[in-house]
Amino acid sequence: PSFVVSAMAVGLMTVHVRNAALQKVGEFTAGAYSVTFREALNAPGGWVLSAPADHPSLAALLEPGAGLVIVTDEGDQFGGYVSPAGAGAKNTRTITTDRDTVTVYGVSEITPLWWRLIVPPPGSTHDTVEGQAASAVPLMVDRHLGTSASAARGLTGWQITARAAGGNAKVSGRYSNLGDECSTHMGSGLWMRAVWEQEKIMFSVEDITATAIPISVDAGSAIRVTESANGTLKSTVYGLGSGVGVDRLVVEASAEVIPQSRIEDVHDDTGETSVPALAATTAALIEPGGTSLQAELVAGLTVRVGDSVRLYDSAGNLETVNVAETLTTITPDETVRLVTVGQPQALGLDRLINQLDRNTSTVS
Repeated sequence: PSFVVSAMAVGLMTVHVRNAALQKVGEFTAGAYSVTFREALNAPGGWVLSAPADHPSLAALLEPGAGLVIVTDEGDQFGGYVSPAGAGAKNTRTITTDRDTVTVYGVSEITPLWWRLIVPPPGSTHDTVEGQAASAVPLMVDRHLGTSASAARGLTGWQITARAAGGNAKVSGRYSNLGDECSTHMGSGLWMRAVWEQEKIMFSVEDITATAIPISVDAGSAIRVTESANGTLKSTVYGLGSGVGVDRLVVEASAEVIPQSRIEDVHDDTGETSVPALAATTAALIEPGGTSLQAELVAGLTVRVGDSVRLYDSAGNLETVNVAETLTTITPDETVRLVTVGQPQALGLDRLINQLDRNTSTVS
């Protein structure tokens, strides 16, 4: 199976407002409001908050550099910045005869990695860090948005930790996207984690947490399971590396599909000179489709980004898969979370905001 989606009620959450210095300065604990947020595994996430225009915590959220910190009863956290101009921002105000509502859009803590390019140092064609993945990736992140970055590029309060874990990685780029490059080195057992903690954003590469919970009706963890087949999304990718014209480096990665199911795409990486490296990044872009499972989990079962679960299909086949993303909706009365296991959807920020918009409850 390629993924499982589950709707589940989770503990109530407290929605805090933070300022540009990452200090908590307000809460959405009273009055009408709703928040929908998406947290994704090694991919950008985001959030949408709607509240009455006269809500006492709204003004602080609209200050430059502000954001949210959302804390569950179990101590889990999600948060992120209000989306800045030029990065999909579109705060809106809607006035009707009986309602005056402001909607604020934001991004997850990890999303700023996708706002930065890997800019080579003066005199170098590339910026490169080599080592174990949980060390090399944080060091590269620190160079381009942490304390080692220039004042114009560094983000306030980011505390970046490197550790000896993961396979060997060569994190390298020349004006390529920082988030895309770093995410290719996570493999199946690592995830990039950024979380607010005591007025800091703590960034590190962590191990996926394996759980012994089997997802099936027979195991008592699911109320209902629906199995379906998904068509091919992208079966063949041509990777273009360094060089010009007929001398340009080209690799092809393909899934085994019939010609009627072949869907082609291209991956442009002009700075890549290594055939194995280009082949690996190109192959990772294949989306062949396959079997999917949707399961409605029993109440009280908590599943998070950074976990893996044991998933059974109708034939009893077992596969261990990672939690790819969570989509959580919060109102003063309840919190419901939608969980996708497998691979996160490849969403640009504009598409992500539109999706979150559709999932945000109407404020009454």
